[in-house]
Amino acid sequence: MDRIITYYNNIKKSYYINKDSMWDTAIIPTYCNNFISLLNTNNNDFISHTLENIAKTTYAFGYECYTSITSDDTIKDKSIIIFITLKKLLDEMNIIPIYIDGTNTLDIEALFPFIDNKIGFKVDFPEVFDYSYGYILNTSRGKISHRMLYALYYVWNISQYVENIKESSILEIGGGGGRIPYYASKLGVKKYTIVDIPTTSIIQAHYNFNIIGENNVALYGENNYNNCFLNLIPAHHFNSINEKYDLICNFDGLTEYGIDTALNYVNRSMILTNKFLSINHTLNSYNFTDLYKNNTNINVLLKEQCNYRYDIPSLYYNKEILQFNEKQNIIINPNILKETHTITPATKFKTFFFNKT
Repeated sequence: MDRIITYYNNIKKSYYINKDSMWDTAIIPTYCNNFISLLNTNNNDFISHTLENIAKTTYAFGYECYTSITSDDTIKDKSIIIFITLKKLLDEMNIIPIYIDGTNTLDIEALFPFIDNKIGFKVDFPEVFDYSYGYILNTSRGKISHRMLYALYYVWNISQYVENIKESSILEIGGGGGRIPYYASKLGVKKYTIVDIPTTSIIQAHYNFNIIGENNVALYGENNYNNCFLNLIPAHHFNSINEKYDLICNFDGLTEYGIDTALNYVNRSMILTNKFLSINHTLNSYNFTDLYKNNTNINVLLKEQCNYRYDIPSLYYNKEILQFNEKQNIIINPNILKETHTITPATKFKTFFFNKT
């Protein structure tokens, strides 16, 4: 916990509020102010206890849960979310569904070996956060939360668009609870990097300290970067990254950051990689396609609808794969993540998002 608190104290000093972002302007002020106050106390025991129970708070609002889940009455039977998402994963893997005799319920135990064979490792579902209540399904391989199943869906897609996955280096923009690195490590990815805002980044650190081991995680500013599988970097330092990656990806994020910041991520990525994977919703006033549609240095390898999420069924998603041309003349504003802007593109989504809680 000392490393996490030191990391947070270091990165918060240089963090700048982005007035375009629904995260900086709505979600964090509404749901995370008490969490930020707690982090500033440096009370390690209390902070550790809070992180372990993060799914029962609003502090991970928007990427672990959408309300404070405290009772079965709040959640009722949400295992249907797991089964619907699993069916989408099976479809993409070209696995024929197996159902429990006489029912329309997927036989997940019977399906596990087929999923293992397809993805290349034995799938299991370790957990750090207490999901005593939530979207969970008990199995022989652990409690499946909807978020862990989403992570499996994401890593399957990553594996499909990287030629040599076992020697690859992947960067994820906005990592949510930090669940993908576990599956990426089992897949054989050599190095995984996440860039994210401070409050989310420390939740990712706590999660992965417990899942893949803290010796395998490097926090920005530490000296163990080259020796660790997972590297966590604050979002406002994205423009200082000079590594090359086999793939940069973003899942459910770029259409919520503000269009200037999102454009910067795409343009800067053209220097860091030649391939970009996006799975993002289309509810806001701009979508992912708007970030590249006028860029002649980008080839679209794939664009298709992929409505894999059913915890918010009114959201519609597109999967897009971009190929960046080798020769570019890209001008990056080094202060873009430090500036404040007047455009607020997330208004529509914010209204929908908060009316749902």
